[in-house]
Amino acid sequence: MRVLATDTATGRTRTMTTRLVALQPSPSDLVDAGFVLALVVLALLGFATTFDSARYLMVGLVGTVLGILLAHVCAVLRWHWTVPLAAAVVGYLLLGGLFALPEALLAGFLPTPAVFGQLLGLVVDGWKDMLTLLPPLAGDGPYVALVYLLGLLGGAGGFTVARRSRTPWTAVLVPGVLLAGVILLGTYEPAALLPQGLGFAALAFGWTAIRAQRRRRLVGTGSANLTRMVLGAVVLALALAGGWALGPQFASGNATRLVLRSWVEPPVELPSYTSPLVGFPKYSTTEPEKRYHDEELLRVTSSTPVRWLRLAVLDDYSGITWNAISGGGGAATTAFQRIGRTIPDPPTTDLVDLTITIGESYATIPELQAWLPGTGRASRIEFVGDDAAAHRRSLRYNLSTGQAMVPDALRPGDVIEETAEAPRVIEPGQELSPGGSPIVGEAGYGFLQAGFAKLVGDQTAPAGVQLQTAMDVMRRNYFSDGTATSGERYYYPPGHDQGRLGTFVGRFVENGQLVGSDEHYASTLALLANSLGFPARVVFGAQVPADGVVRGGDVHAWVELQLADGAWWAVPPEQFLPTQTPDQIKPPEQQDEATTPVPPPAPVRPPGAFDSWFEVDTSKLASEGTLGQVLAVLLLVLRLAGPPLGAVALLVGGIIGAKAVRRRRRRTRGPASTRIAAGWRELLDRARDLGHRVPLDATRLEQSLVVGRADLADISGRADRVIFGPGEPGHETAAEFWGQVGATHKGMLSGLSWWRRWLARLSLRSFLPARGGAARSAPSRLPWRLPSPGGAE
Repeated sequence: MRVLATDTATGRTRTMTTRLVALQPSPSDLVDAGFVLALVVLALLGFATTFDSARYLMVGLVGTVLGILLAHVCAVLRWHWTVPLAAAVVGYLLLGGLFALPEALLAGFLPTPAVFGQLLGLVVDGWKDMLTLLPPLAGDGPYVALVYLLGLLGGAGGFTVARRSRTPWTAVLVPGVLLAGVILLGTYEPAALLPQGLGFAALAFGWTAIRAQRRRRLVGTGSANLTRMVLGAVVLALALAGGWALGPQFASGNATRLVLRSWVEPPVELPSYTSPLVGFPKYSTTEPEKRYHDEELLRVTSSTPVRWLRLAVLDDYSGITWNAISGGGGAATTAFQRIGRTIPDPPTTDLVDLTITIGESYATIPELQAWLPGTGRASRIEFVGDDAAAHRRSLRYNLSTGQAMVPDALRPGDVIEETAEAPRVIEPGQELSPGGSPIVGEAGYGFLQAGFAKLVGDQTAPAGVQLQTAMDVMRRNYFSDGTATSGERYYYPPGHDQGRLGTFVGRFVENGQLVGSDEHYASTLALLANSLGFPARVVFGAQVPADGVVRGGDVHAWVELQLADGAWWAVPPEQFLPTQTPDQIKPPEQQDEATTPVPPPAPVRPPGAFDSWFEVDTSKLASEGTLGQVLAVLLLVLRLAGPPLGAVALLVGGIIGAKAVRRRRRRTRGPASTRIAAGWRELLDRARDLGHRVPLDATRLEQSLVVGRADLADISGRADRVIFGPGEPGHETAAEFWGQVGATHKGMLSGLSWWRRWLARLSLRSFLPARGGAARSAPSRLPWRLPSPGGAE
């Protein structure tokens, strides 16, 4: 690395041309820059499965090159090691908007305060979003700004360490830490095993060997050196090849990739929303439960006619209700997750374009307002309206069921535009064969086994035949939603818990009669299908009229089965739901104890576990007065700024505490001569933290001349006389010497501004190895000059 030429007469730097020439990189600079660039790019390859295009890698490459250039300029000018990192942060704020937020720039290239705010917000919350959003993320979306920032910091930090440290292996630390960080921030699917494993290791070992070779003095022709390099390359190649061939043999086949996604909870936890199936009587045809029968819930337009519209897919039976929270038997990998701009593994055939307008009644039903209507797995979901941005941030999607939800709840007038697969409907007489494993185990349906045996008829028949037989039996029985007469609700109450379904099926065992609504028939059929080996779930939805206006009377419940082709097929209500009413049958004289009607729980919209931190109830603030408002705002600011400020305080406290412990150990341990020598070393470390390059292998007098202070020359001479003089000095002498050390250090700080003093306190230079060679050392060219004891520079 070249240094600035100086005029020996004036001590001033020469012309600007000379300074520019000094910035020309040396061969060593170019070699280190090339290795840093290659290693950082290899580390960023780990995001290949996180983004949907390679644009993120180009952004990271630009950031890495810019970081290396900033670090090179700062190294040539001998600026403090924190300057290139600060310059990288400034580069992120100035240029990050070009890559991540181009639409928000002024005139297409000028960042605004709003852009700065969004970029800073990404630094705070963007990592959380990357870990909770379903990949792949958009390659031209806002989160590529984080890749750009990683490239900047990796390039600036890696090149700074490489050029300022003489230890060969330390140069690999920054790219190695970046590689580990990218892997932890990535997905469960490895992105680039061979390049990131073998390629990174080969480059790291090669770079370390080259840096080690720079420190050796070669004597002779160099043939021995060439032999060592060839042998080292051969050994490295054999080791890498062996690891590539034998590594899979030692790895466990069931090993799970360790990433932060498996530890980080989504920003909003999905609580136990009330199942929409519980409120089925709300949509009944007669009083007193007529509340929503004639009211408009939705308005649907589609590219092709749609008959069945799913409102909520209920895929887990708890023994009390069918619900949609677990995401397929409680599997974490299929639970509701946040999605980016694109939906992973979207359907590509039999697609239909839907435009759904939310009615006022739909938005006011607590157990419905969070669920997004649709026909099946979606490939696109967009929102239109004043709340579109909020819904987009809140959107959750279940890959297993194809069900979407917005925990912030839909509002009247919201418009949902989506492209989804058309529902597959089982035709009468279609051959049925199960595919996959049941989602409800025997613990969920075992209480109905006696009724199932009577419903399916011949239990030796194939599972599909038994299921068709059961649906035929159901269709020949009776329908009642419990509202036809005043006493019918007492005899045929709503509910689908084990007690209610036990009574529903138990009466069929006793007298051969089934009497119930969609809620009872669909719940029982889904449990029966699971007992026969079919993965089955309940769908709460609606039959779409020809005019596309869905009212409460169009609401139904049906069943979806996973067949042998792996797809989910709908069993429409008309294939298992009876049409005749129980008017002609005599109700039982007394009600079974197990059929005590259980009113549905009062649905309460639960708050989010994380987003509620940032919600402020303005009505509540108004009632609390000025003091309450101030306290609420302060609490919100504390929640936002507390974690990053706490991390900074922890880092600052750790550095200052480590130096305090080191100083106390030097001052109190060992004999007096050792403590005096340690006092001089403490003074040298203070000078190094202030920016001086002090060779530790020089004499104390030479070291004091490097720093350039007269009082240091006096104290170095006193240390030599005490240490090398006859006898062991007393403890009072050591204590007096340490007092002089403290006074000298105060003098070194007296001419500096407060922020330069803090830079010295937080500098880690004294913890790093110092360069040797007193004869080759020269006073450091600092961005500021330390004052001499007399005040002259």
